[in-house]
Amino acid sequence: MLDKLILIVEDNKMVSDVAAYILKSSGYEVIVKDDYESAIECLSTRTDISLLLTDIILPNGRRGTEIAAFAREKFANLPIIFTSAFSDQHLNFSSSTCTHFIQKPYRAKQLKQTVDNVL
Repeated sequence: MLDKLILIVEDNKMVSDVAAYILKSSGYEVIVKDDYESAIECLSTRTDISLLLTDIILPNGRRGTEIAAFAREKFANLPIIFTSAFSDQHLNFSSSTCTHFIQKPYRAKQLKQTVDNVL
């Protein structure tokens, strides 16, 4: 697990703080961004991201799927976990072997297990 860096993109500070705490407690390094622009900047400058954990619905009409598409252009096999309070059946995103979904609110154990399994 060590030296695995997770980029969390979540506009709700309470949710991102909890997710970061859970993942840091599990031995992962974490970067938290709260909007599309800062996430894209991070993905543009970092080469060491091991996993993208992103909310699907973001501020200013942006979507986590847009961040995922950008990330896939740079890192073709980057694992991505989408999160949302909406069920995946009501969201419009394409899935692949590198894409996973966790519905909010999620439990700490569920987040940790999903991340561990993906990585």
